[in-house]
Formats: sequence, structure tokens, C-alpha cells
Amino acid sequence: MMEQVRKHVYDLTPPDLAAHPVWEFCLDEEWVVGQDETTVRNRDDVQAVGGRPEGDFVVSAEFRLRDGSVLGGYVVTREEDDPSARQPVIVTERGQVGFWRGALPLTPAELAEAYDLLGRRAEEVFPVRYRSRVWVGTDFLKGTIRGFCYLDKAEGMVEVR
Repeated sequence: MMEQVRKHVYDLTPPDLAAHPVWEFCLDEEWVVGQDETTVRNRDDVQAVGGRPEGDFVVSAEFRLRDGSVLGGYVVTREEDDPSARQPVIVTERGQVGFWRGALPLTPAELAEAYDLLGRRAEEVFPVRYRSRVWVGTDFLKGTIRGFCYLDKAEGMVEVR
């Protein structure tokens, strides 16, 4: 049995996701020094996430960009097919690119940094289609990302490219 690794989800790397496609949030260990609600542990004993995904897992995913390139990353195991629920993230060797911003719109500098991490221009990226690398319930999680998203009180979900 492999050793369990604990990391903050935003510290996961491409080798982490390749070696361990299923990660579980350590919600039962938040009291441990250095851990919080973003801490995950690898679950090598789990080959597929159960039939009722509850958002307690992040699973490795494949992201196909508009230009046809394929990058790795992860999604949260939620049934709803929108960025606020699944919080899709592409993980590059140089850092992570998240597509859900919550209530915070991207600044022009953050948008430029995201495209720099992806090594592409907006017209080469969107739409992005993703699929989990493991089964969640009775199928793979699949979805489409049309832009970087955030929630505006007046406008609802806003997509930015």
C-alpha cells in the first residue's frame, strides 16, 4: 500500500495527479496543525468515486483546449455541470489555472498570468472540454468551460476571456 500524502489542493502537481488520480478532502483532520479545509489526501484504494458524489473528492481530469491540445488537472466530484460546483483547474508544471473565481473577478494581470501559465492565447483555449480520468457514479464527469467565471451579485455568473 502506498503512503498517504497530504497537501493543500492548490499545491497538487502534474506528477501528483498522475500517480494518484483520486484525492479526498481531509475534513475529518482540520484540527491537525497545518491542515485546513483545502487539505487533501491521496486515496489509492479508490478506483472510482461512489454513486452519489458529494464534493468530498477531487479527481484527476483531462482538459481539451480549443486548439486540440490536452492538459491535465482536476475537478471536484459534484453532479452539477457548472464551474462553481466542479471548480475545474488545469495543473501545469509552473502552476495551477482555476476557472472558478467565486465572487472575485480576474484583474487584467491575473488574466494575463493565467494565459501565460497555459502558454496560449484566449482564442486557443476556449471552449475547454474536460473529462475525469476516473468514474464518478456511473460515468465520467464531463463538462465545458466557456471562460473564467465569477459570480456578480447583479449579473449572476459572468464569463471572462
